[in-house]
Amino acid sequence: MHRFLSIKKLVTGLFFCGIPLLRAQEVAIHPIRHPGGSLDASIRNEVDHAIRSAADWLIAQQRPDGSWGSTNVAFEETARVCLALSLTQSSSCSSPIANGMEWLDAHPIPDTPARSTCAVWRVLAWSSILKQTPEKEARLQALTNAIALPPEPGILLSNMLIYEAHYQAGSPPGPFSESILRAQLNQCAKIVMKLPIDTETFWALSHYINQYNKGIMDAASGAEDWRDRVAQSLINTQRKAPADGGFWDDRTADLRIRATAFGLLALLEL
Repeated sequence: MHRFLSIKKLVTGLFFCGIPLLRAQEVAIHPIRHPGGSLDASIRNEVDHAIRSAADWLIAQQRPDGSWGSTNVAFEETARVCLALSLTQSSSCSSPIANGMEWLDAHPIPDTPARSTCAVWRVLAWSSILKQTPEKEARLQALTNAIALPPEPGILLSNMLIYEAHYQAGSPPGPFSESILRAQLNQCAKIVMKLPIDTETFWALSHYINQYNKGIMDAASGAEDWRDRVAQSLINTQRKAPADGGFWDDRTADLRIRATAFGLLALLEL
């Protein structure tokens, strides 16, 4: 049985295409732990601390209007941060999530080459936050209208996310072939063996292994201990903020938010 953590600060009266998006007693935060090879107990406490530090840092970066990031990246970053915070199952994230989702609902998806990517993260965020109700599928389906399907599934994780958003909305475009899944899994194993890598790649490969191979890497790949490898690298590269929390990537403010959201998502996959 999954435990649901209701968001304390509920935003009422939100609509998208005439469909109510959020009402009282309708928001939940779902766990993300997957079956498969378990994380080594000796570093689990360190991972949990890194999760709390990343969440605290992201909450501190939220803008007064509820968004994250500068204007040109705010939509995508806000949706991704809300997804990451929702998966922590922490009550301290409830109000920031509600404010962030309210901001997303009040702003159109930017008309840029990243339009589909922005729409994907919005669907994934709402899918995580909304409770399973008869109306949830219809709501998510309405949100997928802005997502363009790639011509072929391919083996790109970005394409996988597009398909995943459609699956969450109850409109699966079709299964991936076994050969495509196996090729991508083999690529994940090669990446794990070449650490360190950036947090976005950490999350992408961890999510893929959990989503499509039940969290298990074949022993023949030499990366069967991938959870410990990824965890240790993320812990070692997380930087402590002067005020509070921890982050990744110190090149620009926007890159810090992006990298930290992906770092948090990656840790939550372990």
